[in-house]
Amino acid sequence: MTTAEPKSIIEHHELKEAGDLPMPSLPVYSSYGVVRTLRAFRKAALLCTAATLGALSDGFQFSVPGSIIANTGFIHQFGSKSATGTWALNAYHVSAWSGMYTGAYIAVLLAVSRGMVNVQGLAIGLNQCTATAYISELAPTNARGALLAAYNFWFGIGQFASAIALEVVAVTKPLLWRRAIYSEWVFTGLAISAWVFLPESPRWLLQKGRDGDARRVLERVNGQVEGYDVDRELAMLQEEVAAGLLAKSQSCSSDYRMLFKSPNLRRLFVSFWPFAYQTWVGNTIIYGYTTYFFSLAGLTFTFGANVAVKTISIVFTAISFFTIERLGRRPLILGGSFIMVASMFAIAGAAWNGYNSGKGIALVTFACIWTAAYALSIGPLGYAYLGETSQVTLRAKSTSLAAAGTGILNLVSNYCTPIMLANTTIGVRGSALFYALTGVIGLFICYFTIPETRGRTYVELDELFERKISARNFAATETMTDMARREAQEGGTV
Repeated sequence: MTTAEPKSIIEHHELKEAGDLPMPSLPVYSSYGVVRTLRAFRKAALLCTAATLGALSDGFQFSVPGSIIANTGFIHQFGSKSATGTWALNAYHVSAWSGMYTGAYIAVLLAVSRGMVNVQGLAIGLNQCTATAYISELAPTNARGALLAAYNFWFGIGQFASAIALEVVAVTKPLLWRRAIYSEWVFTGLAISAWVFLPESPRWLLQKGRDGDARRVLERVNGQVEGYDVDRELAMLQEEVAAGLLAKSQSCSSDYRMLFKSPNLRRLFVSFWPFAYQTWVGNTIIYGYTTYFFSLAGLTFTFGANVAVKTISIVFTAISFFTIERLGRRPLILGGSFIMVASMFAIAGAAWNGYNSGKGIALVTFACIWTAAYALSIGPLGYAYLGETSQVTLRAKSTSLAAAGTGILNLVSNYCTPIMLANTTIGVRGSALFYALTGVIGLFICYFTIPETRGRTYVELDELFERKISARNFAATETMTDMARREAQEGGTV
Protein backbone atom coordinates (compact mmCIF):
# COMPACT_ATOMS: atom_id res chain seq x y z
CA MET A 1 0.00 0.00 0.00
CA THR A 2 1.41 3.37 -0.98
CA THR A 3 0.80 6.61 0.79
CA ALA A 4 0.80 10.10 -0.59
CA GLU A 5 3.74 12.31 0.25
CA PRO A 6 2.83 14.33 3.38
CA LYS A 7 2.15 17.98 2.78
CA SER A 8 2.93 20.84 5.06
CA ILE A 9 0.08 21.84 7.29
CA ILE A 10 0.62 25.45 6.31
CA GLU A 11 0.54 24.63 2.61
CA HIS A 12 -2.74 22.85 3.27
CA HIS A 13 -4.14 25.98 4.92
CA GLU A 14 -2.97 28.27 2.14
CA LEU A 15 -4.20 26.16 -0.77
CA LYS A 16 -7.63 25.23 0.55
CA GLU A 17 -10.51 27.50 1.35
CA ALA A 18 -12.55 26.70 4.42
CA GLY A 19 -15.45 25.32 2.44
CA ASP A 20 -13.37 23.25 -0.01
CA LEU A 21 -12.22 20.60 2.43
CA PRO A 22 -14.49 18.70 4.82
CA MET A 23 -13.19 18.96 8.34
CA PRO A 24 -14.15 16.81 11.32
CA SER A 25 -16.41 18.42 13.86
CA LEU A 26 -14.60 19.99 16.79
CA PRO A 27 -14.61 17.87 19.97
CA VAL A 28 -16.82 19.00 22.81
CA TYR A 29 -13.84 19.65 25.11
CA SER A 30 -12.45 22.32 22.76
CA SER A 31 -14.80 24.84 24.40
CA TYR A 32 -14.00 23.87 28.00
CA GLY A 33 -12.53 26.37 30.44
CA VAL A 34 -9.35 25.64 32.35
CA VAL A 35 -10.99 24.03 35.40
CA ARG A 36 -13.27 21.80 33.37
CA THR A 37 -10.39 20.88 31.07
CA LEU A 38 -8.21 19.87 34.01
CA ARG A 39 -11.06 17.79 35.41
CA ALA A 40 -11.72 16.06 32.08
CA PHE A 41 -8.02 15.47 31.32
CA ARG A 42 -7.15 14.61 34.92
CA LYS A 43 -4.65 11.88 34.02
CA ALA A 44 -2.74 14.16 31.66
CA ALA A 45 -2.87 16.96 34.26
CA LEU A 46 -1.52 14.61 36.95
CA LEU A 47 1.35 13.47 34.73
CA CYS A 48 2.21 17.06 33.80
CA THR A 49 2.22 17.99 37.48
CA ALA A 50 4.53 15.04 38.22
CA ALA A 51 6.89 16.28 35.50
CA THR A 52 7.16 19.67 37.24
CA LEU A 53 8.12 18.32 40.67
CA GLY A 54 11.79 18.73 39.81
CA ALA A 55 11.13 22.46 40.14
CA LEU A 56 11.11 21.96 43.93
CA SER A 57 14.83 21.19 43.81
CA ASP A 58 15.37 23.83 41.13
CA GLY A 59 13.78 26.58 43.23
CA PHE A 60 15.60 25.43 46.37
CA GLN A 61 19.06 25.44 44.84
CA PHE A 62 18.37 28.68 42.91
CA SER A 63 17.76 30.53 46.17
CA VAL A 64 20.51 28.99 48.28
CA PRO A 65 23.61 30.60 46.66
CA GLY A 66 22.22 34.12 46.93
CA SER A 67 20.89 33.71 50.48
CA ILE A 68 23.46 31.54 52.22
CA ILE A 69 26.03 34.30 51.74
CA ALA A 70 24.19 36.17 54.51
CA ASN A 71 24.65 33.24 56.93
CA THR A 72 27.14 34.16 59.69
CA GLY A 73 28.72 30.71 59.72
CA PHE A 74 29.26 30.83 55.96
CA ILE A 75 30.71 34.35 56.22
CA HIS A 76 33.10 33.32 59.00
CA GLN A 77 34.31 30.35 56.98
CA PHE A 78 34.80 32.08 53.65
CA GLY A 79 34.97 35.78 54.50
CA SER A 80 37.57 38.03 56.09
CA LYS A 81 37.67 40.35 59.06
CA SER A 82 37.76 44.06 58.34
CA ALA A 83 39.66 46.74 60.27
CA THR A 84 36.47 47.53 62.19
CA GLY A 85 36.22 43.93 63.39
CA THR A 86 33.26 42.90 61.23
CA TRP A 87 33.26 39.85 58.99
CA ALA A 88 32.30 40.16 55.31
CA LEU A 89 32.54 38.27 52.05
CA ASN A 90 34.53 39.63 49.13
CA ALA A 91 32.00 40.74 46.50
CA TYR A 92 34.19 39.39 43.69
CA HIS A 93 34.28 35.99 45.39
CA VAL A 94 30.48 36.04 45.60
CA SER A 95 30.31 36.91 41.90
CA ALA A 96 32.66 34.06 41.02
CA TRP A 97 30.53 31.72 43.15
CA SER A 98 27.43 32.64 41.15
CA GLY A 99 29.29 32.61 37.84
CA MET A 100 30.51 29.04 38.29
CA TYR A 101 27.00 27.85 39.10
CA THR A 102 25.49 29.57 36.05
CA GLY A 103 28.31 28.42 33.78
CA ALA A 104 27.66 24.79 34.70
CA TYR A 105 23.93 25.35 34.03
CA ILE A 106 24.70 26.63 30.52
CA ALA A 107 27.05 23.76 29.72
CA VAL A 108 24.48 21.14 30.71
CA LEU A 109 21.71 22.77 28.65
CA LEU A 110 23.91 22.95 25.55
CA ALA A 111 24.80 19.29 26.03
CA VAL A 112 21.19 18.15 26.36
CA SER A 113 20.18 20.10 23.25
CA ARG A 114 21.71 17.23 21.30
CA GLY A 115 19.24 14.79 22.84
CA MET A 116 15.48 14.53 22.97
CA VAL A 117 12.75 14.73 25.59
CA ASN A 118 12.61 11.53 27.61
CA VAL A 119 12.40 10.27 31.15
CA GLN A 120 16.17 9.85 31.38
CA GLY A 121 16.63 13.53 30.54
CA LEU A 122 14.24 14.48 33.30
CA ALA A 123 15.98 12.17 35.77
CA ILE A 124 19.32 13.95 35.51
CA GLY A 125 17.70 17.16 36.62
CA LEU A 126 17.46 19.13 33.39
CA ASN A 127 14.14 20.48 34.53
CA GLN A 128 13.78 23.78 32.80
CA CYS A 129 14.19 22.51 29.25
CA THR A 130 12.88 18.95 29.48
CA ALA A 131 9.89 19.47 31.79
CA THR A 132 8.49 22.41 29.82
CA ALA A 133 8.88 20.59 26.50
CA TYR A 134 7.29 17.44 27.92
CA ILE A 135 4.31 19.32 29.40
CA SER A 136 3.74 21.33 26.23
CA GLU A 137 3.37 18.08 24.27
CA LEU A 138 1.16 16.21 26.76
CA ALA A 139 -1.07 18.97 28.15
CA PRO A 140 -4.55 19.67 26.67
CA THR A 141 -4.61 22.95 24.75
CA ASN A 142 -7.09 24.80 27.00
CA ALA A 143 -5.03 24.08 30.14
CA ARG A 144 -1.53 24.14 28.63
CA GLY A 145 -0.63 27.52 30.08
CA ALA A 146 -1.84 26.59 33.57
CA LEU A 147 0.09 23.31 33.57
CA LEU A 148 3.25 25.02 32.35
CA ALA A 149 2.77 27.65 35.06
CA ALA A 150 2.81 24.84 37.63
CA TYR A 151 6.58 24.71 37.17
CA ASN A 152 6.84 28.22 38.58
CA PHE A 153 4.52 27.24 41.45
CA TRP A 154 6.72 24.34 42.59
CA PHE A 155 9.76 26.53 41.99
CA GLY A 156 8.29 28.98 44.50
CA ILE A 157 7.63 26.19 47.01
CA GLY A 158 11.29 25.20 46.70
CA GLN A 159 12.38 28.79 47.30
CA PHE A 160 10.17 29.02 50.37
CA ALA A 161 11.63 25.78 51.74
CA SER A 162 15.17 27.09 51.23
CA ALA A 163 14.33 30.22 53.21
CA ILE A 164 13.03 28.09 56.10
CA ALA A 165 16.03 25.74 55.98
CA LEU A 166 18.54 28.60 55.99
CA GLU A 167 16.76 30.34 58.86
CA VAL A 168 16.70 27.16 60.96
CA VAL A 169 20.43 26.74 60.41
CA ALA A 170 21.14 30.42 61.10
CA VAL A 171 19.23 30.37 64.39
CA THR A 172 20.52 27.01 65.64
CA LYS A 173 24.02 26.24 64.32
CA PRO A 174 25.21 28.71 61.65
CA LEU A 175 28.53 26.91 61.18
CA LEU A 176 26.63 23.81 60.04
CA TRP A 177 25.23 25.63 57.00
CA ARG A 178 25.72 22.55 54.82
CA ARG A 179 22.70 20.96 56.49
CA ALA A 180 20.46 23.40 54.66
CA ILE A 181 21.92 22.20 51.36
CA TYR A 182 21.54 18.53 52.30
CA SER A 183 17.82 19.00 52.90
CA GLU A 184 17.31 19.54 49.16
CA TRP A 185 17.71 15.80 48.62
CA VAL A 186 14.21 15.28 50.00
CA PHE A 187 12.79 17.10 46.99
CA THR A 188 15.09 15.28 44.60
CA GLY A 189 13.91 11.93 45.89
CA LEU A 190 10.26 12.98 45.60
CA ALA A 191 10.71 14.09 41.98
CA ILE A 192 12.56 10.95 40.89
CA SER A 193 9.87 8.78 42.51
CA ALA A 194 7.21 10.57 40.44
CA TRP A 195 9.18 10.52 37.17
CA VAL A 196 9.25 6.72 37.18
CA PHE A 197 5.58 6.73 36.18
CA LEU A 198 5.87 9.20 33.27
CA PRO A 199 5.17 7.82 29.79
CA GLU A 200 7.03 9.08 26.75
CA SER A 201 5.54 11.99 24.82
CA PRO A 202 3.34 10.71 21.94
CA ARG A 203 4.92 13.24 19.58
CA TRP A 204 8.41 12.00 20.45
CA LEU A 205 7.30 8.42 19.84
CA LEU A 206 5.88 9.37 16.44
CA GLN A 207 9.14 11.05 15.47
CA LYS A 208 10.88 7.77 16.25
CA GLY A 209 8.42 5.77 14.11
CA ARG A 210 6.75 4.14 17.13
CA ASP A 211 3.16 4.86 16.11
CA GLY A 212 1.73 1.92 18.04
CA ASP A 213 3.36 3.07 21.29
CA ALA A 214 2.10 6.62 20.69
CA ARG A 215 -1.45 5.34 20.26
CA ARG A 216 -1.22 3.33 23.48
CA VAL A 217 -0.05 6.39 25.42
CA LEU A 218 -2.93 8.48 24.07
CA GLU A 219 -5.39 5.72 24.93
CA ARG A 220 -4.04 5.30 28.45
CA VAL A 221 -3.79 9.02 29.26
CA ASN A 222 -6.85 10.49 27.49
CA GLY A 223 -8.96 7.52 26.47
CA GLN A 224 -11.51 8.13 29.26
CA VAL A 225 -12.20 11.75 28.22
CA GLU A 226 -15.69 12.30 26.83
CA GLY A 227 -15.57 12.99 23.09
CA TYR A 228 -11.88 12.14 22.79
CA ASP A 229 -11.17 10.19 19.60
CA VAL A 230 -7.79 8.48 19.85
CA ASP A 231 -7.59 7.77 16.12
CA ARG A 232 -8.44 11.37 15.25
CA GLU A 233 -5.88 12.80 17.67
CA LEU A 234 -3.23 10.36 16.50
CA ALA A 235 -3.86 11.35 12.88
CA MET A 236 -3.49 15.04 13.77
CA LEU A 237 -0.21 14.39 15.58
CA GLN A 238 1.05 12.33 12.65
CA GLU A 239 0.26 15.23 10.33
CA GLU A 240 2.13 17.66 12.62
CA VAL A 241 5.20 15.44 12.76
CA ALA A 242 5.08 14.67 9.03
CA ALA A 243 4.92 18.38 8.19
CA GLY A 244 7.93 19.08 10.38
CA LEU A 245 9.96 16.24 8.93
CA LEU A 246 9.01 17.26 5.39
CA ALA A 247 10.12 20.85 6.03
CA LYS A 248 13.40 19.54 7.38
CA SER A 249 14.00 17.31 4.35
CA GLN A 250 13.15 20.11 1.93
CA SER A 251 15.53 22.54 3.62
CA CYS A 252 18.45 20.07 3.48
CA SER A 253 19.55 21.57 6.80
CA SER A 254 20.31 20.20 10.22
CA ASP A 255 17.94 20.90 13.11
CA TYR A 256 20.23 23.64 14.35
CA ARG A 257 20.35 25.39 10.99
CA MET A 258 16.57 25.16 10.71
CA LEU A 259 16.25 26.95 14.04
CA PHE A 260 17.88 30.01 12.51
CA LYS A 261 15.70 30.13 9.40
CA SER A 262 12.33 31.85 9.06
CA PRO A 263 9.88 31.32 10.70
CA ASN A 264 11.75 29.16 13.22
CA LEU A 265 14.16 31.96 14.15
CA ARG A 266 11.24 34.11 15.23
CA ARG A 267 9.78 31.19 17.18
CA LEU A 268 13.14 30.61 18.85
CA PHE A 269 13.23 34.25 19.98
CA VAL A 270 9.66 34.06 21.32
CA SER A 271 10.68 30.95 23.30
CA PHE A 272 13.77 32.73 24.58
CA TRP A 273 12.83 36.30 25.43
CA PRO A 274 10.08 35.95 28.09
CA PHE A 275 12.31 33.49 29.98
CA ALA A 276 15.38 35.71 29.63
CA TYR A 277 13.43 38.85 30.54
CA GLN A 278 12.82 37.42 34.03
CA THR A 279 16.40 38.32 34.93
CA TRP A 280 16.45 41.78 33.35
CA VAL A 281 13.37 43.04 35.13
CA GLY A 282 14.88 42.40 38.59
CA ASN A 283 14.63 38.65 39.26
CA THR A 284 18.29 38.49 40.25
CA ILE A 285 18.03 40.85 43.23
CA ILE A 286 14.48 40.01 44.38
CA TYR A 287 14.73 36.22 44.01
CA GLY A 288 18.39 35.37 43.50
CA TYR A 289 19.94 37.54 46.23
CA THR A 290 16.90 38.10 48.43
CA THR A 291 18.51 37.95 51.88
CA TYR A 292 21.74 39.57 50.69
CA PHE A 293 19.74 42.37 49.07
CA PHE A 294 17.68 43.05 52.18
CA SER A 295 20.69 42.88 54.50
CA LEU A 296 22.65 45.38 52.39
CA ALA A 297 19.56 47.61 52.39
CA GLY A 298 19.91 47.81 56.17
CA LEU A 299 16.95 45.61 57.13
CA THR A 300 17.18 43.77 60.44
CA PHE A 301 14.18 41.50 59.71
CA THR A 302 15.62 39.87 56.58
CA PHE A 303 14.06 36.47 57.30
CA GLY A 304 10.57 37.92 57.62
CA ALA A 305 11.03 39.91 54.44
CA ASN A 306 12.31 36.82 52.63
CA VAL A 307 9.34 34.71 53.78
CA ALA A 308 6.92 37.47 52.75
CA VAL A 309 8.35 37.57 49.23
CA LYS A 310 8.30 33.76 48.88
CA THR A 311 4.75 33.45 50.23
CA ILE A 312 3.40 36.07 47.86
CA SER A 313 5.16 34.29 45.00
CA ILE A 314 3.39 31.02 45.81
CA VAL A 315 -0.06 32.56 46.26
CA PHE A 316 -0.03 34.66 43.10
CA THR A 317 1.47 31.89 40.98
CA ALA A 318 -1.49 29.73 42.03
CA ILE A 319 -3.82 32.53 40.91
CA SER A 320 -1.99 32.68 37.58
CA PHE A 321 -3.22 29.16 36.75
CA PHE A 322 -6.59 30.73 36.01
CA THR A 323 -5.64 34.20 34.77
CA ILE A 324 -3.26 32.85 32.12
CA GLU A 325 -6.10 31.05 30.34
CA ARG A 326 -8.80 33.60 31.15
CA LEU A 327 -6.96 36.88 30.45
CA GLY A 328 -4.29 35.63 28.05
CA ARG A 329 -0.50 35.59 27.99
CA ARG A 330 0.27 38.88 26.27
CA PRO A 331 -1.89 41.21 28.46
CA LEU A 332 -0.41 39.66 31.59
CA ILE A 333 3.17 40.04 30.36
CA LEU A 334 2.69 43.67 29.37
CA GLY A 335 0.68 44.66 32.45
CA GLY A 336 2.84 42.71 34.88
CA SER A 337 6.05 44.06 33.38
CA PHE A 338 4.82 47.62 33.72
CA ILE A 339 4.13 47.07 37.44
CA MET A 340 7.52 45.40 37.97
CA VAL A 341 9.36 48.26 36.27
CA ALA A 342 7.46 50.80 38.38
CA SER A 343 8.30 48.79 41.53
CA MET A 344 12.00 48.78 40.64
CA PHE A 345 11.96 52.55 40.23
CA ALA A 346 10.17 52.83 43.60
CA ILE A 347 12.79 50.60 45.30
CA ALA A 348 15.56 52.77 43.86
CA GLY A 349 13.79 55.88 45.13
CA ALA A 350 13.24 54.45 48.61
CA ALA A 351 16.93 53.57 48.91
CA TRP A 352 18.25 56.83 47.50
CA ASN A 353 19.31 58.73 50.63
CA GLY A 354 20.20 56.16 53.26
CA TYR A 355 17.98 53.78 55.21
CA ASN A 356 15.66 53.90 58.19
CA SER A 357 12.84 51.74 59.52
CA GLY A 358 10.27 53.49 57.36
CA LYS A 359 12.29 53.04 54.21
CA GLY A 360 12.92 49.41 55.14
CA ILE A 361 9.19 48.75 55.25
CA ALA A 362 8.80 50.59 51.92
CA LEU A 363 11.51 48.42 50.34
CA VAL A 364 9.78 45.23 51.47
CA THR A 365 6.40 46.53 50.30
CA PHE A 366 7.64 47.37 46.81
CA ALA A 367 9.50 44.05 46.64
CA CYS A 368 6.23 42.27 47.48
CA ILE A 369 4.34 44.23 44.80
CA TRP A 370 7.07 43.33 42.30
CA THR A 371 6.79 39.67 43.34
CA ALA A 372 3.00 39.60 42.92
CA ALA A 373 3.27 41.08 39.42
CA TYR A 374 6.09 38.67 38.54
CA ALA A 375 4.15 35.62 39.78
CA LEU A 376 1.12 36.62 37.71
CA SER A 377 3.05 37.33 34.53
CA ILE A 378 6.61 36.77 33.39
CA GLY A 379 7.36 34.20 36.10
CA PRO A 380 5.00 31.44 34.93
CA LEU A 381 4.76 32.72 31.35
CA GLY A 382 8.52 32.48 30.84
CA TYR A 383 8.12 28.71 31.16
CA ALA A 384 4.93 28.70 29.07
CA TYR A 385 6.53 30.41 26.07
CA LEU A 386 9.69 28.35 26.50
CA GLY A 387 7.72 25.14 26.05
CA GLU A 388 4.86 25.91 23.68
CA THR A 389 6.23 28.17 20.93
CA SER A 390 8.61 26.08 18.83
CA GLN A 391 7.79 23.80 15.91
CA VAL A 392 7.07 20.26 17.07
CA THR A 393 10.08 18.45 15.58
CA LEU A 394 12.45 21.18 16.82
CA ARG A 395 10.99 21.60 20.30
CA ALA A 396 13.68 19.80 22.30
CA LYS A 397 16.55 21.66 20.67
CA SER A 398 14.69 24.98 20.61
CA THR A 399 13.78 24.75 24.29
CA SER A 400 17.26 23.82 25.46
CA LEU A 401 18.93 26.42 23.24
CA ALA A 402 16.56 29.16 24.44
CA ALA A 403 17.21 28.18 28.07
CA ALA A 404 20.97 28.11 27.44
CA GLY A 405 20.77 31.57 25.86
CA THR A 406 18.95 32.76 28.96
CA GLY A 407 21.70 31.19 31.06
CA ILE A 408 24.35 33.18 29.21
CA LEU A 409 22.56 36.43 30.04
CA ASN A 410 22.08 35.21 33.61
CA LEU A 411 25.81 34.60 33.85
CA VAL A 412 26.41 38.29 33.24
CA SER A 413 23.72 39.32 35.71
CA ASN A 414 24.71 36.85 38.44
CA TYR A 415 28.34 37.93 38.24
CA CYS A 416 27.71 41.67 38.18
CA THR A 417 24.83 41.97 40.67
CA PRO A 418 26.75 41.11 43.90
CA ILE A 419 29.46 43.58 42.92
CA MET A 420 26.86 46.25 42.20
CA LEU A 421 25.02 45.65 45.47
CA ALA A 422 28.21 45.74 47.56
CA ASN A 423 29.60 48.81 45.83
CA THR A 424 29.10 51.89 48.01
CA THR A 425 28.49 54.12 45.00
CA ILE A 426 25.99 51.84 43.21
CA GLY A 427 24.48 49.85 46.09
CA VAL A 428 20.83 48.87 46.34
CA ARG A 429 19.56 52.08 44.73
CA GLY A 430 21.82 51.87 41.70
CA SER A 431 21.16 48.15 41.22
CA ALA A 432 17.38 48.68 41.38
CA LEU A 433 17.64 51.60 38.96
CA PHE A 434 19.70 49.50 36.55
CA TYR A 435 17.10 46.73 36.46
CA ALA A 436 14.30 49.27 36.15
CA LEU A 437 15.94 50.66 33.01
CA THR A 438 16.65 47.24 31.49
CA GLY A 439 13.06 46.36 32.39
CA VAL A 440 11.79 49.30 30.32
CA ILE A 441 13.81 48.14 27.31
CA GLY A 442 12.56 44.59 27.77
CA LEU A 443 8.96 45.77 28.00
CA PHE A 444 9.22 47.42 24.59
CA ILE A 445 10.73 44.23 23.16
CA CYS A 446 7.83 42.23 24.59
CA TYR A 447 5.28 44.60 23.08
CA PHE A 448 6.60 44.22 19.55
CA THR A 449 7.66 40.55 19.56
CA ILE A 450 5.65 38.40 22.01
CA PRO A 451 2.32 37.15 20.57
CA GLU A 452 -0.79 35.83 22.27
CA THR A 453 -0.81 32.00 22.20
CA ARG A 454 -3.75 31.32 24.52
CA GLY A 455 -6.06 28.56 23.27
CA ARG A 456 -4.09 28.01 20.07
CA THR A 457 -3.36 24.46 18.98
CA TYR A 458 0.07 23.72 17.58
CA VAL A 459 -1.46 23.50 14.10
CA GLU A 460 -2.77 27.04 14.54
CA LEU A 461 0.58 28.30 15.83
CA ASP A 462 2.30 26.77 12.81
CA GLU A 463 -0.15 28.60 10.55
CA LEU A 464 0.17 31.97 12.29
CA PHE A 465 3.96 31.95 12.34
CA GLU A 466 4.13 30.78 8.72
CA ARG A 467 1.83 33.61 7.67
CA LYS A 468 4.11 36.08 9.53
CA ILE A 469 1.26 37.53 11.57
CA SER A 470 2.53 40.33 13.81
CA ALA A 471 2.65 39.77 17.56
CA ARG A 472 -0.06 42.37 18.13
CA ASN A 473 -2.48 40.65 15.69
CA PHE A 474 -2.06 37.00 16.75
CA ALA A 475 -5.15 36.95 18.94
CA ALA A 476 -7.43 38.62 16.37
CA THR A 477 -6.33 36.59 13.33
CA GLU A 478 -8.72 33.90 12.17
CA THR A 479 -7.18 30.49 11.47
CA MET A 480 -8.61 27.46 9.73
CA THR A 481 -9.52 26.05 13.14
CA ASP A 482 -11.34 29.28 14.01
CA MET A 483 -13.28 29.03 10.78
CA ALA A 484 -14.28 25.46 11.56
CA ARG A 485 -15.32 26.47 15.08
CA ARG A 486 -17.39 29.38 13.75
CA GLU A 487 -19.17 27.19 11.23
CA ALA A 488 -19.90 24.63 13.94
CA GLN A 489 -21.44 27.32 16.13
CA GLU A 490 -23.55 28.53 13.23
CA GLY A 491 -24.88 25.02 12.79
CA GLY A 492 -23.10 24.30 9.51
CA THR A 493 -21.23 21.15 8.60
CA VAL A 494 -17.51 21.51 9.33
